[in-house]
Amino acid sequence: MPSIMSIVSVGMQVLVLVVMVSGFIKIMKNDLFHLTADVKEIKGTVKEIKDTQGEQGNRLTKMETQCKERHSRRKRNKIK
Repeated sequence: MPSIMSIVSVGMQVLVLVVMVSGFIKIMKNDLFHLTADVKEIKGTVKEIKDTQGEQGNRLTKMETQCKERHSRRKRNKIK
């Protein structure tokens, strides 16, 4: 028959285990919350960078088109 001390000891160990597990879960949930917020912020920044790259690409395309038109005009003017 188990003694009262061993029952109390097992009860304390179970209590400590429950407290440790609940603390671990709380910490993990908090970390997950903060990581989710950081990921959302990074996604927003990446979207802004992609938009800026798209605008710069459009500008570059316009500049290239203008250069080609001017170059072809010069060639036509030299031929005449």
